[in-house]
Amino acid sequence: MEVKLSKGAVAAIWEDPPAVSASGVPLVLQLMDLRPWPAAPGSGWRSMILSDGDHLICGALLPGVAASPVASRMRKGAVVRFPEFNFSVEVRKRLIIPKELEVLQIEWVTIGNPKLYQPKHLEGKHEELNPQSASSSFILNTGAYSAGQGLKQLLTRGVVVMLQKPVMQVVSVTRSGLGKLEKFHLVLSDGVHTQNATLAFHLNHLVKNNSLRMGTVVRRLDFMCNNTIQSPSMVSVVQLEVLQAKCELIGSPKAYHGSLPNYAQPDNASYSSGQDLKWLLTQGAVVAMLEGKMAVEQQPVMQVVDVSRVCKTEFSVYCVLLSDGVYQEHTLLFAGMNPLVEGNWLRNGSIVRILLSDCDTHMKYRVFFVSLEVLQLECELIGSPRFHELGLKHKEMLQLYVNLAKIPQLPGNYFRVLGPPEDVAKWSGQSHHGDKSRPD
Repeated sequence: MEVKLSKGAVAAIWEDPPAVSASGVPLVLQLMDLRPWPAAPGSGWRSMILSDGDHLICGALLPGVAASPVASRMRKGAVVRFPEFNFSVEVRKRLIIPKELEVLQIEWVTIGNPKLYQPKHLEGKHEELNPQSASSSFILNTGAYSAGQGLKQLLTRGVVVMLQKPVMQVVSVTRSGLGKLEKFHLVLSDGVHTQNATLAFHLNHLVKNNSLRMGTVVRRLDFMCNNTIQSPSMVSVVQLEVLQAKCELIGSPKAYHGSLPNYAQPDNASYSSGQDLKWLLTQGAVVAMLEGKMAVEQQPVMQVVDVSRVCKTEFSVYCVLLSDGVYQEHTLLFAGMNPLVEGNWLRNGSIVRILLSDCDTHMKYRVFFVSLEVLQLECELIGSPRFHELGLKHKEMLQLYVNLAKIPQLPGNYFRVLGPPEDVAKWSGQSHHGDKSRPD
């Protein structure tokens, strides 16, 4: 069976380092070794050595994945595809952990001449691979080896090099949440493109003591990235090294759109250029919301069409118009999300994942409350979203909380998310006057 990858996907991924975390494109690798992992955090794990044709990298199968029927077909030399995966970059080890896998071919000859990758910052040191098992799997007879040269197009070239420790610059730092829920969001740059990131809680002090700020040059030592087919994802920085605290912005970085189709069209480009990006969004999400069928665990990916502020004397409430690429619907942000808007982290065009949603119907129309995660800061409008007929039935009532002169009483469940009394006091002290559709 001939194996075909998405046309242009491989080249698009490796033209720029942010591709693995931002594109959602699956990985296709060759399995060089597979065995039980006694040192794993629990039973049932299996360790792997994988190859991209040039270099080797460690991998691990979760117990549930390792016990699946598909995994039983895996053997040395198999070409595997990881539609969804996590990967971890540590100081001395790189690990790919597939959430699901497909076996494309089995018992193939070794493709390329893979070797251990030796980054400059670890010269003379080796990754924690078993040299004996690695060498035995790819040092075969020359005839078998050379036969694999024509198969290199099957593999994702350069994946191992990309997973090393990148040096990036901080473009912006914003905060969300209060107290124990405080979280810092970063926009990182490689000089060409930007990537969204969240900072691990134990690193918050770097921002508070001004060691990490706009312009700071850092090396990411340890980070986690959740990669799915459906959407790009945000990197979570677990450990980093500050190389230079203060520096002017390098280059003119822009949001990364690599591996996406070439969607720019000369005619009607102002709007239709977003038509081919619908695969980013969870189509059907708006209808599921309106029909009350949206499960919490689904966490749909949607786009922000518009952000407006509904003012009240005690605190601000933000109305966010969300789209699934086909339909759009108004929602209200939970109070803890307000800093995302006020820090310009959430804006028109942002791609977001809905982490938590609630619906109140006591005023005879649906009011949706959402907590969300920003996946991509900027993106052109995707599709031609319109209001669904179910939403239009409540359109006149919805205008009540958009129209500042007729703000309805907010449902009680909105106030529950403000947290303990001391946090409510903090919010009540933030008074805003006037209205604006977007943060400055």
